[in-house]
Amino acid sequence: MPLTQIPRDAWGQDAIEIEKLIPFDGICRMCGNWRCADCGVVRARRNRFSAGPQQCSTCKSLNGRMEPTRHHPGRVLDCYLMFLRLVAGGLAARYPVEEPLPDPAVALIALVRGSRGPSRHDADMYITHEPALPVDWPNGHVSVESSDSDGVGALGEDQVDVTLTGVDVDECMLITIGDYHHYLHSTTTRELSNMLRSLVGHRASVTIHGMRHSLREDAVTVLDVQLRQRIAEWNARACSLGFPGV
Repeated sequence: MPLTQIPRDAWGQDAIEIEKLIPFDGICRMCGNWRCADCGVVRARRNRFSAGPQQCSTCKSLNGRMEPTRHHPGRVLDCYLMFLRLVAGGLAARYPVEEPLPDPAVALIALVRGSRGPSRHDADMYITHEPALPVDWPNGHVSVESSDSDGVGALGEDQVDVTLTGVDVDECMLITIGDYHHYLHSTTTRELSNMLRSLVGHRASVTIHGMRHSLREDAVTVLDVQLRQRIAEWNARACSLGFPGV
């Protein structure tokens, strides 16, 4: 998520001030290297906010832990801002960094939560973009799981929408789910569509950029149809310009 796509006034201070909160060792709070405790295989730069547990690519074990990942300074800031926004929005990391947050960061999260209030929605806080570099793609960007909930609080068909973006936006698709607006690349959108197909007609939990959404059966069906329609439209546009589709 490039800094230019994060409205500074949503935080009440400049990104330069936020940068001062980043631990000097540069440990990322969005990414980690997951090490299997059974066979020792390491999966690099996994998503700490993953919807499901990490699994070893060799022995398929779920038994493991996150080890620190370090980025270059610019990348650390991008991830740190994304982390603050997710936590301020009430999402807990499945694999949190072990050392506590600096006090100024805790205060900043509380400030953002308080400024929204119980009934006030700041549209800028509900917009996500694809990260500058892939983070466990595609599962670190999008994931879909069957939902065993009773549907209470789940979103319906009138709360999902998929549209193509304009030429001034880096990503090709805008997926709206409830109050959230997620910008996705065409390839990520295709992966999301593929993941969703097996759950059409069922309740599902859809996670995009770390934000988890609970959808009723009708919403899953509508989202599936719209994803396939918009992908077909995007492919037609790409082919007319001499580019391959997805």
